[in-house]
Amino acid sequence: GGSGANIQIFRPGNSINSFYTYQQVYNAAGKPVEGAYVDQNGDGIINEKDLVVSTLSGEPRNLLGFSSTVRYKNASLGFVARAQTGSYNYNNPAANLGNLRETYNPAGYFTNVHGSYYDTRFATRQLYSDYYLENSSFFRLDNVNLGYDFGNISRSNSNANLRASFTVQNVFLITNYSGIDPEVAGGIDKNIYPRPRTYTVGLHLDF
Repeated sequence: GGSGANIQIFRPGNSINSFYTYQQVYNAAGKPVEGAYVDQNGDGIINEKDLVVSTLSGEPRNLLGFSSTVRYKNASLGFVARAQTGSYNYNNPAANLGNLRETYNPAGYFTNVHGSYYDTRFATRQLYSDYYLENSSFFRLDNVNLGYDFGNISRSNSNANLRASFTVQNVFLITNYSGIDPEVAGGIDKNIYPRPRTYTVGLHLDF
């Protein structure tokens, strides 16, 4: 959201892709207070000396994979699933566009406000707030495949075997992340396009 701004830091003793942010202050209602951050060194001034290396990282602690195939007579059912836990994303679209200032472009037109504005009510961008660090753990069912082997379908050719299949890609996603997709390399969400769900019907004939 900011030219030349960095939200991550590489420092000995900290995780790769650790976030480098201000610690957000919240009001009694649990809402973030615009421009209010914890004064880490107690000097009464909020500046770069109050930035802290977060214990949260864009790198997942655990990567999990699941797959299985079940066969019964001529039918088969298989799936592939993945999960990751312990990872966090910096929600850059929310940090950049979740405020009123960005609604009017200097070129002379209005733009959409990110939906996070309804939670923060920020008038200006708060790019270094740790408010925008979100848990990006997820479980994704990548693929489900259903197949059926009809066997030989020709009286004159004993090798004419037919198999039909139906496949769904990107079946569903379970996550608490508010962005489009929690699976972001490096931990900075740059608002990639959503993954499509595709359906494929296949016929395989040997003869």
